[in-house]
Amino acid sequence: MKIIITENQIKLLKETLLLESDDLLTYTTKNDHRLYRWDSNLYNTRYKGYDYLVWQNVPAGTKFKFVLYPGKRVEVSAWNGKLVFSCDMFRDKDYNFFKDEALTKALKNKFCSSNENFKRELFSYVDDKNIENDLSKIQDINCVNKIKEPYKNAVNWWKNKLNEPAFYEKLKKLNNYTDQQTKEWITKYKNYLTNNISGPFCPTKSSKWYKENLGDEYAHLAGSVGSSRVVYNVIYKDETPKNIESTMVHEIQHAFYDLKPMTPDSNWKKVFPYKVWSGAMEQNSDVTSSREKSTISKYGLNQEVIKWWKEKLKLETDPSDDDPKYVCRITELSSRIVKIKNLLGYSTEDKITIGDFKKFIEYKQDPYNNSNSYYLVLCWVNNGMPDIQTFLDNLDKHVVAKVDAKNNDNMKDGVS
Repeated sequence: MKIIITENQIKLLKETLLLESDDLLTYTTKNDHRLYRWDSNLYNTRYKGYDYLVWQNVPAGTKFKFVLYPGKRVEVSAWNGKLVFSCDMFRDKDYNFFKDEALTKALKNKFCSSNENFKRELFSYVDDKNIENDLSKIQDINCVNKIKEPYKNAVNWWKNKLNEPAFYEKLKKLNNYTDQQTKEWITKYKNYLTNNISGPFCPTKSSKWYKENLGDEYAHLAGSVGSSRVVYNVIYKDETPKNIESTMVHEIQHAFYDLKPMTPDSNWKKVFPYKVWSGAMEQNSDVTSSREKSTISKYGLNQEVIKWWKEKLKLETDPSDDDPKYVCRITELSSRIVKIKNLLGYSTEDKITIGDFKKFIEYKQDPYNNSNSYYLVLCWVNNGMPDIQTFLDNLDKHVVAKVDAKNNDNMKDGVS
């Protein structure tokens, strides 16, 4: 009988059944080892540096742990620090040094990189654990009770999304994947959603963590890539459940981007040919002016409204602003486009229309006066106001942003 198990199940088996793999930070020996004292004065003798008259026994079941102390001092040690491993040898509390080929090799594989420094992922893992621990201690329980169901709905929204046939086809086409590659990446996104994204967290407003990390943002991701904690701002806990859910959907998309963008970055240059990437080309003012006049005339746009958008753009992209490149940031654009489709209640096959976009420009009518469309229009203006139909066709052609929406949700975009 053939049994198929997933990578996560294999990892779980290793961590629970094999003594050597307690977790990422712990190694437990299953064999007895004897470490002999190392003396460099004996290196050129027949003993090759080993003093076989002095040894240290390490019995099976000894746990070596990676420990990160305040101030970033780090060690891998056993017996509460009485035996310390440093990627090439061991030392005891009296600073006697020991070596053993078998145990050294096992611990190096577990904890050390090729240049005999401790692996960077260990530091990230500890930091992420500390972040989660810190967040768990400062949770605003009233807020958590209000956001946990919307967070659950957001996770389910993405689970359903990843199973859509239209999403499959769009991901395959825009990334030039084979069917096998498409299936593999969808599986990776699903596993990432289950194993690498956690939440919701809602720190109290009085906490130091809140003051240093949130401010007036609706939400953001905490932790390193691969350990994303979805953190919500307590001051927005009275938003409607649907609005909170859409914020969570937006943040989860950011986490997916950390794994791998669903829309290739190069595709955004086909939609916004000037300023969505760092070191963007300068526009030719004469050409831009001509393009603007043509677009305004062709679609009957209100010049006073366009003037308002230009004033907003000037403020949003001012070099003195905290984040002048936020308007056209690729990671934000990806989340905004996905949520605009959801906001409009469109099915997978529906496209954003010229009428929709003109309402975005007018910025009056709900649900068209939302922050997702606000920044989309700003980026459109920032790129010289290209022909609206061509612009929308490029969005549909080059961006993985087709969703099946259930209800309207007014996504807030002051995040990450």
